[in-house]
Amino acid sequence: MAEDTEAITGCVKIVNEKLDDDELDFQITEDSSFKDLMEFYAERTGLPTCHLRFYFNGKRLTYEMTPKSLNMEDDDIIEVFKEQICGNSSS
Repeated sequence: MAEDTEAITGCVKIVNEKLDDDELDFQITEDSSFKDLMEFYAERTGLPTCHLRFYFNGKRLTYEMTPKSLNMEDDDIIEVFKEQICGNSSS
């Protein structure tokens, strides 16, 4: 009897140098979307996902992307940045 299992990639490391110099190791299957990872990170930092930007090799990640679609390898790093909104103040 063959088991129906998905391969687990090695750790995908999330680095957030801008917020708190914290790193988070996260395991994800190669065909899983990044949605759960993004939501977990947002919950952990207390920020809404709409205020966070996730990047891999300079490309912004979306919920639908997967490690497989980006040809990610074990221990690859996803960078995350807090959205910054600039504006003018009228004086």
